[in-house]
Amino acid sequence: MWYDVVSAISNLVMAAFAVIAGIYAKGQYDEAKQQRELALRQEQEEHRKEAKQDELALQQQQQHEQELVEARNRALFLERQREIAHVEAFAVKNGRNYAVELSVPTEASIYEVRVWAQWPDAEFTCGHGSGNRDVCRNGSPHVAPGKNRPWRMIRPGNWLVSTTHARYPWTQPEPVSADASAWKPVYADEQHEVVELEFTDCYSNKWRRCYGRNEEGQYVQSFVLIAAKEPELADCVEA
Repeated sequence: MWYDVVSAISNLVMAAFAVIAGIYAKGQYDEAKQQRELALRQEQEEHRKEAKQDELALQQQQQHEQELVEARNRALFLERQREIAHVEAFAVKNGRNYAVELSVPTEASIYEVRVWAQWPDAEFTCGHGSGNRDVCRNGSPHVAPGKNRPWRMIRPGNWLVSTTHARYPWTQPEPVSADASAWKPVYADEQHEVVELEFTDCYSNKWRRCYGRNEEGQYVQSFVLIAAKEPELADCVEA
């Protein structure tokens, strides 16, 4: 009988130890699981941080490269602009005669040249310049050499264009004579003034120079790129 009691007690103790061992093992397992999950989360967080840093580094690199490209393109634009910055068209007067002078102080020729000039109809012998107006321009100025016909090329130098008795309202550009002092620029005559000049440079980029007056009557001008053959200048084009 005592043997049975001792055996039962022994079994109960062993069962208790087994329960305690199970609880301890469960705790160890849960703790190990939590540690693994924590380690996994930390690893994922490190990967996320590394990926974010890589993304930021890539963005910074791309931004830097884009800034370099934009700086190079801007430098090229300024270089192209400087090459033809002094190409001008302006009204000149010799006694009672008026004309337009084209100044092309460049190393290369310019192409597809047009000049819009505010000019009295009476000075055009050939039909008073009728049919030679471009209504999309301010005040419908006369366009030389014609609305649909630009000068194909003008070489470097100073050229004179005046009204004509021939078939067309404007003469072809002629070199300014040696006695250039006979022709004086016209500054204050609103009846004789150039309002716009368009031409294409030797790189096939198209430029527009506009002359005018602001609301206060002050003289203003602009010089912009309106079409770019060189792809590097595409962002510099103005409408």
